[in-house]
Amino acid sequence: MTYESALSHRYGSKSMRQRFSKHEKYRLWRVCWIALAQAQHEAGLNVSLEQIQEMKDHLNEFDWDQLDRLEASLKHDVMAHIHHFAQLCPLAAPIIHLGATSAFVSDNTEMMQFKGALEELEEDMMTIRHALMRFILATAHVPTLGYTHYQVAQPTTIGKRFAMYLQDFDLVLEELRFTQKTLKALGVKGTTGTQASFLSLVHDESKVNQIEASVMKQLGLESLMISGQTYTRMMDIKLCNVLEMLAAASGKFAQDMRLMMHDGIVSEPFGQSQVGSSAMPYKRNPILSEKISGLSRKLILDCANASLTTSTQWFERSLDDSSNRRLVMAESMIIASELTQSMIKISEGCVLNVAINDALFKEHQIMLSIENILMACVQAGGDRQLWHEILRALSLKHRQNNSMHAFMDELMAHPKFNLTKLQLLQAMDPQSLTGLAQKQAINYVKESQHQYD
Repeated sequence: MTYESALSHRYGSKSMRQRFSKHEKYRLWRVCWIALAQAQHEAGLNVSLEQIQEMKDHLNEFDWDQLDRLEASLKHDVMAHIHHFAQLCPLAAPIIHLGATSAFVSDNTEMMQFKGALEELEEDMMTIRHALMRFILATAHVPTLGYTHYQVAQPTTIGKRFAMYLQDFDLVLEELRFTQKTLKALGVKGTTGTQASFLSLVHDESKVNQIEASVMKQLGLESLMISGQTYTRMMDIKLCNVLEMLAAASGKFAQDMRLMMHDGIVSEPFGQSQVGSSAMPYKRNPILSEKISGLSRKLILDCANASLTTSTQWFERSLDDSSNRRLVMAESMIIASELTQSMIKISEGCVLNVAINDALFKEHQIMLSIENILMACVQAGGDRQLWHEILRALSLKHRQNNSMHAFMDELMAHPKFNLTKLQLLQAMDPQSLTGLAQKQAINYVKESQHQYD
């Protein structure tokens, strides 16, 4: 047995893994050859419809053992596939790959794969967003402890916190859609991007342009005006920027989920027969969030390859990009798919543990209410400095025993206390401590729906 990557069976959607499978890659190479032959036929070259039909008839026919033997002999994967396809299509053999270079099939195929991958990720992003919206609207009013520096800070609401995650994913979606609109493929350019071989075939600039336009239309792509032998690897950077943003947004969400699950505020979906620990039967570990944390780190690091590879390409092309990209680009898309698939599971199945959240809030309610009480006392005619000192001393005293009733009783018994019990309760009401959090969350959901749905 030999090593098998977890990306080939464990991570990513089945459709994403299939998109970057060996069979699909080489099938799309043949799609490129058929499109080129069709375009050359339309331009008046000696390419017959019978030859094109023969290639179409054998599109999905592969002898993998034969291909392995050919590649071992020729030391060139594209040439091995040209020879194999020619054996299957003897009539079309003379015109397969006519005027083209290896990058014609490899680069245009990859762009078709990337385009389809982005469409799938966009669908996943919409599912994530809609699940987050439902959770936000259901919890927009629920006060919870805010944290800065992971220390208790001014309260927010559960929905407001999750609106922050939604906004991050909206920004990813915005970048993804921009990338979809501006992504461009190699086209039909030849060995150094001059289209010289195609010009020598048709002796007419307009027909060269006609061939490229026809091929791109058939493949559903747009081509760059200028290239070397390959499409500029700046396109890879554009793609990886989207994936890196997705990894960062997912990673941030997952880290926060793990912290909230530690406190018991929320729970990931947990299957009826799911096992949390081989040693501790009671465990419910944040396995989805932990997986996202791990894979998001890998994806962020892998995406750095795109910039490094682009910056080290020589002139019209050097081959040091091939081995790197063969691993990084496809695997990055599959990892991104696993992130979105895991995000869907969490966002659709996230559970708020109301009792635990309320209990945690009450532990800090005295401290969190002090500023509100101080403002109320001053508005009722009290001295700000006097009440600042009184409240400081009382809060320190009762913070240890955390008795809100004892705190309220002692405060109301103070001879200078100038609020009614109702006014005091209003100042300590959790809803009064969260500012505009509820409205912000609800309003952002409306804006997100308007702008991105």
